[in-house]
Amino acid sequence: MIIGEFEIESGVAQVIDPCYVRSETFSGGSALLDVEPGRWVVRVLRGPDGRCRFVASRSAYEPPAVDSGFWTEYPERMSVDSGQIGIFDDRFVDDDSAIVSGDYGVSKGELDPGFYGACTSHTLAPPWCGVMSFGAVIATGGDGGFRLRVCYKRTTIGLVNESAEFEPTMSTEVAIGIEINLPPSAYERVRLSR
Repeated sequence: MIIGEFEIESGVAQVIDPCYVRSETFSGGSALLDVEPGRWVVRVLRGPDGRCRFVASRSAYEPPAVDSGFWTEYPERMSVDSGQIGIFDDRFVDDDSAIVSGDYGVSKGELDPGFYGACTSHTLAPPWCGVMSFGAVIATGGDGGFRLRVCYKRTTIGLVNESAEFEPTMSTEVAIGIEINLPPSAYERVRLSR
């Protein structure tokens, strides 16, 4: 099911538990990913194994099936200590001044008026997830290490040579999807609250 859309302007996405950006001692369990700027669509899907998939993809592209071979496992698990994880434009992570009134969810950020509060306003009450202008966040159903997979679409850039034939000259990778693998309970909470 589609949850909403957000914008990545910087070309860098950060996957992180929002509580970690406040800690200067945090040294792992997040990811910085070079991605294509633009509108991103957020979906909550159920995989064949029953687990919840929190997937963000460029709205211009339909991501491959979550269990296809196009997804690459990120080398480390995403650490969660506040029961939530998000995908954000790196430029605005932990920037309280970037939060606008539309970034708050159902609980109106009662814990903190800034970045962390906007995130928790989506995850402390149904539908347990939501989008902000520059990212999306979901309740994980607990703390721990969560698997991250990234999908890239290969595109070929070519030139026309003198004989008017297409001649591929280089290929590039364009990020189109980010998937966080969560327990089945995360999917059920979102589905039942919609």
